Amino acid sequence: MPNSEIQIQFFQHGKLNSFTKDSFEFWLEDVLKQFQMLHSQKNKHIYYHVKDMPPFYQLYFPELASFKFFFFMKSILFYESLKNEKFTTDNLFYYKVKDICTKIIYLYNQLPTTEIWNEEGINATIRQIDIYHEMGWIPSKDLTITLYNQLLETVNHLENQAEIGLKYHLGKSPTPESASYNLFINEFIIGDNTFFTELDNVRITYLNHSVLYFIGSMDPKFNDAMFFNLDNLIKKSTMISSTGEKERSRFFNKLRKKIQEKIENIR
Repeated sequence: MPNSEIQIQFFQHGKLNSFTKDSFEFWLEDVLKQFQMLHSQKNKHIYYHVKDMPPFYQLYFPELASFKFFFFMKSILFYESLKNEKFTTDNLFYYKVKDICTKIIYLYNQLPTTEIWNEEGINATIRQIDIYHEMGWIPSKDLTITLYNQLLETVNHLENQAEIGLKYHLGKSPTPESASYNLFINEFIIGDNTFFTELDNVRITYLNHSVLYFIGSMDPKFNDAMFFNLDNLIKKSTMISSTGEKERSRFFNKLRKKIQEKIENIR
């Protein structure tokens, strides 16, 4: 795709909450369109400075994905229809958007990626489950435990990806289409969910705002500065993918411990 076409598509990006009954579906569709554009490039690499676990990994589980969707719609997008609703398995939203979710995770696993994490990366999702459980918005103790167990499985999958340095579908094996996966940890700087991309000769920085949304820039000077800072951050981080087995085990054991403690407290 020529750079001019990237530019046209890109400047249609940067959408805000429409405050309609379909605003979350519009957000998912926009994510899919961006990944389709990235995937269409011959040379591409994405960088994710993680504050909250990338939401794409949670799409493997109907319950966990639906909980995150419910949380976003109820507490971030302020769906009036969910004002007095509780999260149950009676009507999991995942199944309404399953086709989009499947396409998103399929494309994400084919995009070469560098993620920069620290322990905070798991805390937001843990807090969301914990608060909804305490407030009675997840009325079933068993469902709360299911969500935590699925979060544990996600963490285990991330560790497996990091060990071999490839992204692939949970419960399956890497394929020739599996993209490279570089995982760094930085214990000093909490991420902000900034998303960087390098496409052929084009750089794009997507800045996170309003929790869910991103606004991007292809301004060369801005991106030179952002990628210079990104490069410095990576240099001061520890790589735990494909190498660093001791550090990798230590990091993921800490994440598992946080989740397991929550499960034990509920039981």
